[in-house]
Amino acid sequence: MQPLLERPAVPEPAPSPSDPQELLAQVRQFLATCRTAALATADAEGTPHAANVQYAQDDALRLYWVSSPDSTHSRHLAQRPTAAVTVYA
Repeated sequence: MQPLLERPAVPEPAPSPSDPQELLAQVRQFLATCRTAALATADAEGTPHAANVQYAQDDALRLYWVSSPDSTHSRHLAQRPTAAVTVYA
């Protein structure tokens, strides 16, 4: 039986820079190039929620976004001030 789809070859990961300053420069460049992140929060009982947000970053690599205080993730952060963020291209 033939597979329905051929899986593409998985590329080898790029080598990580050994110089911490070079890694920091790459992270800054990635964050400056991308502008969308998935923000994951949870309510007081632990029920998860994810939302896409547009962000900006500062020199310390902190991410900022603007949301309505009535949004689900804003309400969650008011109840439980922890979150996870994934930045993607």
